[in-house]
Amino acid sequence: MYLALYRKYRPADFDDVISQEHITTTLKNQIATGQIAHAYLFTGTRGTGKTSCAKIMAKAVNCLSPVNGNPCGQCASCKAIADGSTDIIEIDAASNNGVDSIRQIRDEVIYTPIDCKYKVYIIDEVHMLSDSAFNALLKTLEEPPEHAVFILATTEYYKVPATILSRCQQFLFSKIDPEAAKKRLLEVAEKENISLTENAAALIARLSDGAMRDAWSLLDQCVSAEGGTVDEDAVRRCGGVADGGYLFSVSEAAIARKPADALKLLDELIGKGKDISRFIEELTLHYRNIMLTKAVGVSFAKGTDEELKRYSEQCERLSADEIMRQVDLISDSLDNINRMKQTGQGRLLAEQLLIRLCSPKLSNDPASLAARLGTLENRLNNLFVSDFVKAPADEEKASDISAVNSEVEAEAAPVISNVSENTHENISENIPAPPFEGTSVKASENTDYFPFDTDDIPLPELPPEMGYEAASFADTPYLSPPPSDLGALTRFEPKGAPLTENPVSHNTNKSDGEEKPKAADSHVGFSTETAISAQKEKGEEAPDTEPKKAAEKAESLPIPESDAELPRDCKPLAQWEDITALLPASSRNILKNVKAYLYGGKIYVESTPSSLSMMKSGRRAAKLREAVNSVMGGRLDIFTLPEKSYKEEEKEDLITPFLNRAREMGIEVTVKDR
Repeated sequence: MYLALYRKYRPADFDDVISQEHITTTLKNQIATGQIAHAYLFTGTRGTGKTSCAKIMAKAVNCLSPVNGNPCGQCASCKAIADGSTDIIEIDAASNNGVDSIRQIRDEVIYTPIDCKYKVYIIDEVHMLSDSAFNALLKTLEEPPEHAVFILATTEYYKVPATILSRCQQFLFSKIDPEAAKKRLLEVAEKENISLTENAAALIARLSDGAMRDAWSLLDQCVSAEGGTVDEDAVRRCGGVADGGYLFSVSEAAIARKPADALKLLDELIGKGKDISRFIEELTLHYRNIMLTKAVGVSFAKGTDEELKRYSEQCERLSADEIMRQVDLISDSLDNINRMKQTGQGRLLAEQLLIRLCSPKLSNDPASLAARLGTLENRLNNLFVSDFVKAPADEEKASDISAVNSEVEAEAAPVISNVSENTHENISENIPAPPFEGTSVKASENTDYFPFDTDDIPLPELPPEMGYEAASFADTPYLSPPPSDLGALTRFEPKGAPLTENPVSHNTNKSDGEEKPKAADSHVGFSTETAISAQKEKGEEAPDTEPKKAAEKAESLPIPESDAELPRDCKPLAQWEDITALLPASSRNILKNVKAYLYGGKIYVESTPSSLSMMKSGRRAAKLREAVNSVMGGRLDIFTLPEKSYKEEEKEDLITPFLNRAREMGIEVTVKDR
């Protein structure tokens, strides 16, 4: 009869157990020193060596001549155990989970072993025992006979009662390392004359997900199906796994926002017999690799060199927020798909998942919104100038653009050359007059006065081949100030008036008797007073600045006090906290605990000694008015409320009726004031 590989190559001693060195080392030391515990609990996922270590332990504690903690396999005890000694009792708790089975163990454990030193009880899947069975085992497990050792094994230790856990030494078995599993598969394949490629062994190890028994079973299946060489394609066919490239196709469709491509791929996989749950599990591992690659690089990702390269390429086009959103969607869908697969709705949920992966706008939760913003940031970080300007299709178009640039430079050259000579005569002749002389210079609200009238420079029409994305340098707003080395360019006088030196840089050089020029207006580049005098020479009236000055003066006045009486049901101003948040720290600390009221379109602030002192300062009052205007969306008058002691309501008189009643009864009562 054929013996399965996982049974044939079950570890015979602790040295054959792979990826569990932290456990086997401890057990060997206990056996070598004779410090054997009476109860052990082996926990971990399937196929990690729990039962194998339990059988090795049972043989090692009874070995007459152990070698470094390992059973020798040659003594009488080792041979008796190999032949099936009655002193080693294996119990499957999944099928013997009742209290009667445990009572039978309790009754038999008192008898001494026949062939060995110790009677060893191996209870597999111990978490399946009933509550009454656990209770029946407690006393025996706590104080067993000296010749008894209990080894419990489970995949779900959290289902074991704490009273059982506290009576055992616990050992947690980790998943089998893929590299160690790959190496072991190749060693066994060589012994069995199986032609197994290295890539196929690596794929089997990865598909087994840390369970060595699953790896042996898959190798057995591949050998039976292929008969010849077991390569990567054979493993994919037998394991029901498509080429790993389909996972990259799914993530590519998610990046390109093409749900149709993802749904078409899912339909093809299901048509080939792909299990939906397995598909989602593989997609989870795929996005795990993408997430780790984005966070720390490919060092923590699993895959071939080609796959790691593709992970890096896709991470450049995905933001971290988008990856996290997709991982959350897949994780949430996995449980639902496993539940709904039995009802035939697994495919529906898988299709819904793919549509959500490819369409972030379908979700309005904070994580999805953050992912969409992260995608925009990622795109902006990867933009270049070449993305906005279309390159000419051939050399002829390139020459047309060069001709346009040369013609524009030729038109602007006379003006620029005259400016560079830095003489008063050339500047006054070539620079157009300021706006009050009748010129039509265009300037945006956020830029300084541009000294050259670009509207007068004839610009040839751009070639249509450049498209709407082309941008000419002549149309770009002039955002930088005029060069500081041009001297008189920093200030202009009206036409016919002599140009003066820079008032800012030479103001301190004037003598006390001489009249000092006024500071230049920083907004338009020339003196405001000079402009007003020029308008008076032309017979125009100067703008009336009195209302403006009066408004500015009113804004800097202290907050006035009001004698208005507010109704008792007047509610505090809801925006007061937002208003105080815009104030400097000193003012904010004073006003944050003071209440304000909005009544009759005016704001009234409660008066305290600190707040009155603060609002008497014109500078602080101006800051408060500015904050109110910003939050309330308009100018509101602000007043302070005087300190008032409202008249308390008259309390109900309870003493007088009491005194009257006492007098009627002839009782003398004396009332004393406290």
